Amino acid sequence: TKVVTMRFLTVLYTLIIFATFSMPVSFADDNPAPPEYNKGAKDIVYFIPQFSDFTEVNEQDRLFLKKTLKKAAEENAKAVIFEIDTPGGRIDVALKYLTILGKSEVPTIAYMHKGISAGAIIALGADRIVINPDGMIGDAMPIQMGPTGIKPIVDKPDDLEKEDTKEKSKDDVSKNDKKEDSAKETEESDDKVEPTTLKKILKEIEKLKGKQDKKQEQSPEQKKLADQKFLTVFFKTLQVLAEKNDRPVRVVRAMADPYQKLTIEKDGYEHSKISPLTLSAKEAKKLKVVDYICRTKRDMYDVLDLSDCTIVIAEKSGTEQIIYFLAHPVVSGFLIMIGILGVYIEVRTPGFGVPGIMGLTALTLFFFGHIGVGDSGWGPAVVFFVGVVLMMIEVFVIPGFGIIGILGAISMLISLFWAFGIENVENATYVIGTSLLGAVIAILLLTLYILPKSSMFKRLTLSATTETTKGYTSHAKRDSHLVGKIGVAKTDLRPSGTMVIDDKKYDVLTDGEYVIKGDQVRVTGTKGIQILVEKV
Repeated sequence: TKVVTMRFLTVLYTLIIFATFSMPVSFADDNPAPPEYNKGAKDIVYFIPQFSDFTEVNEQDRLFLKKTLKKAAEENAKAVIFEIDTPGGRIDVALKYLTILGKSEVPTIAYMHKGISAGAIIALGADRIVINPDGMIGDAMPIQMGPTGIKPIVDKPDDLEKEDTKEKSKDDVSKNDKKEDSAKETEESDDKVEPTTLKKILKEIEKLKGKQDKKQEQSPEQKKLADQKFLTVFFKTLQVLAEKNDRPVRVVRAMADPYQKLTIEKDGYEHSKISPLTLSAKEAKKLKVVDYICRTKRDMYDVLDLSDCTIVIAEKSGTEQIIYFLAHPVVSGFLIMIGILGVYIEVRTPGFGVPGIMGLTALTLFFFGHIGVGDSGWGPAVVFFVGVVLMMIEVFVIPGFGIIGILGAISMLISLFWAFGIENVENATYVIGTSLLGAVIAILLLTLYILPKSSMFKRLTLSATTETTKGYTSHAKRDSHLVGKIGVAKTDLRPSGTMVIDDKKYDVLTDGEYVIKGDQVRVTGTKGIQILVEKV
């Protein structure tokens, strides 16, 4: 009996062990292991707080993260934790974050409150994600800002595309029928009046113009291909991020693709609406999109096995805060406007004074800010300086406004765009365009209402009149007695220059001939304030 019992228990234990290892078991509620820290790393952890609550993803914070990761690697720190609480931001900035996180020599942990849109993408690039119980993650559908408003960039399935095409074709047929009926009525009414009229000619011109415009416009197929090019890379990036830390690929894609459906059978979550997926903290933890739920930082340090480490709070220096402030789009636009106004007032007034100093200082701060945050190097500042020199040559050396002045203006404008960085052209266009509009309005107000009434402007302008009733005579009448007199050219006349008559110097002008210095010249007449001469 004992032998039978022992055999029975042995078989029973074997079956239990076999069943345990063969049946699928969900570990969704278990915490994963902490990231693999570098061997020999010091017990130091850098924590990067988000310096303002629920702010957009921006270049300044990205550069600060890059700097902190480099510093942590140099000190052989154990990990870097960065805080995320954002409604999103530009995708190109988020992709730069991913590049930095991917190259990090130190394990990275995202400490998330709310990670929407670009914030979710950045968090997925970290080695581990910690989320607050009240947090959320998702809604990473890419959108495009344009003159017509916000446009989502999506990849619509073929079956939905066909349904939309059928509905559109029905609408187009009904619209075309109405157009043909109205066109026939118009033609009949036109034919009754006159067979060939100006009205008909203008209509033909409009038709040809419309056809030409359609040819120049990007076709729907081309637009779709452009979107597909971006989405192919974007969705593949999300897949790589998910696979990197064993996160569910379909769930991660559903956060960016509104047409990605999820089922309980396949994904453990039901999502059938045409909308980007957003998950609460508990939902994200259950689906393994995030790794831990921690209410406090102390809890986070415990689950990451970092409780015994020294926590170093990474703070921006005073210089860095000033640089990031100067590079802010609103501040940059204000500095550009002040710079343009200062230069304009300085050009309109003699000498070099306060307006010129203010303008150059504002523009210097503008370039300094963008160089400091890494948007550009010293190139834009050099190009702007060259443009200023060309403008000064045009204003003070060469009369009128010609090719030199145009080159100077173009150089200054290019340098402003260049300062924002090539990848920030859209942002630069908005900031510079707004600044130029503000500067033009301010210049008009100054010219029409403020400057004429100011005491400084009155001292710089001539308000007295020289009427003949008060004994004043014109320059032409004063020089009329010189007609017929002969003098010597004090300088080369080409065709203008200086001559001496009776030991007095006069500015003179020939009719185009070249006269060498020292030759005798005769005054032939006066024209306005000009004294006309010819070679004897």
